[in-house]
Amino acid sequence: MRARTTSRRLRRHGGFSIIELFVALSIVAILAAAGLAMFRSQSLKARRAEAVMGLKAIHRAQRSYFAQNNGFGDTFDELGLSLDGATRVDAQTLRGETYTFTMRALPLGGNARGNFQAIATGDLDPGDGVLDVLMIENGLTVSP
Repeated sequence: MRARTTSRRLRRHGGFSIIELFVALSIVAILAAAGLAMFRSQSLKARRAEAVMGLKAIHRAQRSYFAQNNGFGDTFDELGLSLDGATRVDAQTLRGETYTFTMRALPLGGNARGNFQAIATGDLDPGDGVLDVLMIENGLTVSP
């Protein structure tokens, strides 16, 4: 009889049973897991934006250089291009916060510089063992 009285007393004072607490904690855990997965996905997309923006800048600079010189540039110096926040590794390589950008001119149709290739390489998720690589070649087709 005493247990029943204690249970009633707790309910009158707004207490929770262990099952109610367990259900509430389970719901919070499920919501937190879903939120974490969404945050991780959006974080990867935001970091990938660095690569897309960098490749677009290279593409614009290359198209402008081609219009003036009838060939694509082989180095970042030739293009007069530096990417925001990137440091120079060598004439054909810039290292950004997440990605490393490399580019080069390639022969095409008798023109020694009739094509170009730019590659952004990064490791967005070090745990998966796969590099994130995006590339453009003579046109603005970005492919993962």
